[in-house]
Amino acid sequence: MTTTTLDTLGLGATATITGTSGDDAALLRAMGLREGAVITVRRVEPCIVSAGHARVGLSTVLTPTIEVAVTA
Repeated sequence: MTTTTLDTLGLGATATITGTSGDDAALLRAMGLREGAVITVRRVEPCIVSAGHARVGLSTVLTPTIEVAVTA
């Protein structure tokens, strides 16, 4: 398992969130982007991910603050 940040993932990549940081960490967790959530990248720029039954659009400022684990 490789750990990286969301901004490094490509289209279609699936990963598990391992943590969030920065001023918007609480907001990300409230939107369902919390530790243990499995996400799939649906669009790279702007970044759109699916988490469960929801799709979330994220600013390029936020994607480096979301740490993920990718199984290769």
